[in-house]
Amino acid sequence: MVVFSIRLRCQGVFLLSLLTILRMLGSPLPATAETIDFVSVQRQALEHSFALKVAGSDLALKKIEQQEAGSLYFPTLSLRYDTGYAWALNADGEAVTIGDSIGATDLSTWRNAFSLSGSLLLYDAGVREAGVEKARHGVRAAEQARQKQQLALRLQVLESYLQGVRSQTDLSIRKQILAARKQLYRALDRLRQAGTIDEARVREAALALAEEVTRMDDLELQFHAALESLTMLTGRTYDWRDTLLAPLPNPETGIENPVDVSRLPEIRELDEELAQLRAQREAAGRSMFPTVGLYGNYRWYGADADSGWQALNDLSGRDATLAVAVQWEFFSGFRDRLQVAKLDEQIRRLRWQRRQRIAELQREVATLQHLARQMPTRITHQQQRSKGAEGVDDAITRLGSRKLLDTPSILAKRIERLGSDREESLKRTRQQGDLLRLAILRQEAGS
Repeated sequence: MVVFSIRLRCQGVFLLSLLTILRMLGSPLPATAETIDFVSVQRQALEHSFALKVAGSDLALKKIEQQEAGSLYFPTLSLRYDTGYAWALNADGEAVTIGDSIGATDLSTWRNAFSLSGSLLLYDAGVREAGVEKARHGVRAAEQARQKQQLALRLQVLESYLQGVRSQTDLSIRKQILAARKQLYRALDRLRQAGTIDEARVREAALALAEEVTRMDDLELQFHAALESLTMLTGRTYDWRDTLLAPLPNPETGIENPVDVSRLPEIRELDEELAQLRAQREAAGRSMFPTVGLYGNYRWYGADADSGWQALNDLSGRDATLAVAVQWEFFSGFRDRLQVAKLDEQIRRLRWQRRQRIAELQREVATLQHLARQMPTRITHQQQRSKGAEGVDDAITRLGSRKLLDTPSILAKRIERLGSDREESLKRTRQQGDLLRLAILRQEAGS
């Protein structure tokens, strides 16, 4: 009774698997399936990307900072009005103030003053020039950061699209394998009923069917995840049930030629950051020298001993000031020297980071170029293998027609060939994706 119960339970699982298979095979792709291609998806992602929009805003901010650095060459002008009451505490004609201005009087009175002031930095040992240079390299660094973000986005689109194409290809071949396994199960079940084979072989075929259904479910989830990733990148919704991904485009010719990785946006951004640090270090060193400035003031002023309102209407007095100021902060607790030492270490550190990243990119590009050089040979081998597989199929068909090979054997060999074709197709798609990656790197490097 225990054996009979287990047998019924196993047969129920097999029946459920077969019903699932029939449902999957009986639901063809909708006639209105949308076909999308890699080039259009990449264009949509570049248009939709919020990261690129933020990078563009960063570039605009750096340009404003550059204008701000240049504004230090212009003079500053200001207007000021002061009013108040001044008490003369003795009659010796002591100096009193009106706002920031100084005057002499021996009377307590209401006073007011209106002044126009200006200042101009004449000499700062090149600090402003270094600041403008730093801002100019900041703009270039922001431009390269935007290009780097664009390259990362293109590669991300390629990886998501490649994952989708691989899942789609795998699903297509798995459906054929599934159909063949279904036929194999039915053929073995007929042989079991005829008493030609034992039940263990039928159970083995049914278990293989159930495993194939599970693989199909996993592949559908992978395909759905790839489309979700493309949706996030492009802002467009793709339904995995009615979306077809066109094959990846063929890469351009000559991609196996040398690529100057130092021209890639990531390395050029590091170059501009190094130039920024050098300019900042130059400014820090020059800030230890004296500065020379010119300032002037023209003032209208008046006073009234009894009424503050009358004082407001009195601006009959005039005076003017013009002066040159020399300032030198010759000791600041070694703060300036420490700042220069800090910038020197930052420059040294960034140089090592640049060399490390160049070495990593060179290894990646060398691997991809090796694959590109091997592709003609690989294509020849794949074509020879396809011809050989066609010959095997023809031989199997002839043996079957002559009754020299039974149906289960024919189906088993067909499943084996489809499995081999699947591995080859997935490998070929992965290689094509790698070649497209190399082509994108070449485009961004201007090679």
